[in-house]
Amino acid sequence: EPAAAAADSEAFSLAPVGTGPFVIESRDVDNETVVVRNESYWGKAPNGDQLPYLDSVILRPTPDEGTRLDSLVSGTTNAMATLRQGTIRDARAVGDSITLYEHQGNDAGGGMFNVAVPPYDDVRVRRGLTLMNNQEQVIESLGGTGISLPSTQFFSADSPWWSQKVADAWPTFDFPAGQALVQEYVDDPARSDGKAPGEPIDVELSCPPDPTLIAAMQVLEQAWTGSGLVNVNLTNFDQATHINNAVGQENGLLGVHGAHCWRWGSEADPSIPISSFVGPWSPEIATAAGLDPAATVSAGNVANWWNQEAYDASVAAIGTTDFEERYALYESIMMAIATEVPIWYSGGTATAIAVEPSIQGFNSWHLPDGTLGIGHPGSSIRWHEVFMATEG
Repeated sequence: EPAAAAADSEAFSLAPVGTGPFVIESRDVDNETVVVRNESYWGKAPNGDQLPYLDSVILRPTPDEGTRLDSLVSGTTNAMATLRQGTIRDARAVGDSITLYEHQGNDAGGGMFNVAVPPYDDVRVRRGLTLMNNQEQVIESLGGTGISLPSTQFFSADSPWWSQKVADAWPTFDFPAGQALVQEYVDDPARSDGKAPGEPIDVELSCPPDPTLIAAMQVLEQAWTGSGLVNVNLTNFDQATHINNAVGQENGLLGVHGAHCWRWGSEADPSIPISSFVGPWSPEIATAAGLDPAATVSAGNVANWWNQEAYDASVAAIGTTDFEERYALYESIMMAIATEVPIWYSGGTATAIAVEPSIQGFNSWHLPDGTLGIGHPGSSIRWHEVFMATEG
């Protein structure tokens, strides 16, 4: 109800409409949310047990990764989630006092270039900066060595949508080659940024102020600056501002960011992450392509990248259920990304749920038809079949 939400947004957030396993008992924003068992919940376990098993769940936001893990180890909390490889590394070192449920799927770290503004509007710059990106060093700075693998596309190597052709086409680390491409742009009298030939390019590199993310951006900063061709301004914004800088429609998506850290891919059907990314990013582009701006302009195209063939392929892929046909279409989109490089990758985003051993059920929840669910990609927990095991 938009009118109710506008009239009293705080009260509205405490009264969600749904048929889920829990209902909100209390909510103190940024401190604690308590949900309790929905006695009218429709769901049952495959063995006939009425769900959910737990009487209540108390959810507490803890932004600091170290504090979150310490709270679990000390027994202050029973469970925690993380999207940081360094925290997974530290949790592995704790030993048998906690249980780790790890996942690494299609989600990959990296970033995007604002293709609509110079110097990122020139593929030589984008490709050159990407070639100077040492993924292994970035992964190491994130604490992910031995945990995360370098990425080349929206899909991990164990995904049915992964493509060896795309992996071979991705501009993997080659510092001299990247340096040569940026040099070519720098020396070009017609360079798009308006600077004099020979002057270094200016890059604003932005990421939220998480220590591991800052460390990862510093690896890029040092590499790009070390080329002698790039002036890097490293900026940090809280996550809400960081996201708004990428997708805020009010400022027309232009001039808000330059090189912006981000994550790519998901466990959903490829149409979910890809269609929004390749959609026209402005009404003008949509109109020029003969599309209805109201129906097609996509805030999910955070790189402001437009490729008509990639968009057409995404539309065609939604229009068929044939796997081979869809695979070829999505592969063509990934090839276009590998060629035009509107984004860059670091490594797969390893995630984990860490719990005290008595808390179980994260891997064994079921769909309504009784088939086993997909676990916990992205450390997203399905609480309806989580239970607390007791002795005896």
